[in-house]
Amino acid sequence: MVNPLEHIRKHPKLAKQLIGLTLPQLEQLIKQAIASNEQRKKEVEKDKIRVNKKGAGRTKNLSCRQQKFV
Repeated sequence: MVNPLEHIRKHPKLAKQLIGLTLPQLEQLIKQAIASNEQRKKEVEKDKIRVNKKGAGRTKNLSCRQQKFV
C-alpha cells in the first residue's frame, strides 16, 4: 500500500490541483487534525468504564497519520 502523503510530497502540483492546498497547508491541517483527535480521545477515555486493564487488547497496525488517509 502506497502512503498518500509520500505521493503528495513527490507531486505537490498535482496535490494542489486535487485538494486545493499547498504542502505546508496540508501538513498543518494534518497536525491540527491529529491534535484534535488526541483531545477527543482523552475526553472519551476520561468517561469510559473499563472492563479490562488499560493497554490490554490488540495493538494498532496503522499509525494515526496513516489512518487519516485510509
